[in-house]
Amino acid sequence: MIDEAERENCCPLSMLSMPSKILESCVSDMVTTHVFKDNQGLVSDKQWTYRKGFSIELLLSHIMEIWRHAIDKKLAVGAAFIDFQQAFNSVSHPILLN
Repeated sequence: MIDEAERENCCPLSMLSMPSKILESCVSDMVTTHVFKDNQGLVSDKQWTYRKGFSIELLLSHIMEIWRHAIDKKLAVGAAFIDFQQAFNSVSHPILLN
């Protein structure tokens, strides 16, 4: 269980005004719309994040199917899983705040 009183288990908060939040949402929507237009060619067909109709569940079933075919062909299958949960905490917070 995570001890909420420990400083290293807390992430800094950013307090934004309502106009700033609205602007951030508008910019995010515009960038997402631009990047994911079919004719832009900015996103690979291997991109699963933030695409409509694509989910982690579909990605996992897709990967499992690829692995199953490889195993059926007697090929070696290897995987490396990396937990980036604490990645933000490894960055110097004073550098981020400057």
